[in-house]
Amino acid sequence: MGSDQRKDRMRFLCAAVIAGFLTTSAGVGAKELVIIANKAYPADRITREVVKEIYLGERTMEKSVRILPVDQVDPVVKKRFVEVMIGTSIQKYEAYWFRKTFRDGVVPPVLRESSPEVIQFLEREVGAIGYVWGDEALKKSGIKMLLSIEVGD
Repeated sequence: MGSDQRKDRMRFLCAAVIAGFLTTSAGVGAKELVIIANKAYPADRITREVVKEIYLGERTMEKSVRILPVDQVDPVVKKRFVEVMIGTSIQKYEAYWFRKTFRDGVVPPVLRESSPEVIQFLEREVGAIGYVWGDEALKKSGIKMLLSIEVGD
């Protein structure tokens, strides 16, 4: 193998290593938002569109079970959820629920302070559905994951 071939091979290997490093490190800081529910919730998977329908009060039943959506007070996770899953801002989302509550008499999603409180609530309520960061839902026996969405850093 000639000197030029070795250099080309070395450049290729360096480029491959750098590309692999960049690909691997790009996902390191990425956050994952998961939609979770009580382990007895009648569905095993859910789409983004169904999540949006649930959190806008347009879908209230899953088979014969009343759906009980749970929102978080935590502004960081709530902001990501509302922007990514509902496609709006927190201000518009809350204004929507204010109008819907007074105009239609619909009850807004239940509020919990934090992800651990959401998980505890979901473990007790069959129709409950909520959202938390992916790492917060790991190894929890009373819930199941319905949807996972990467939402960046």
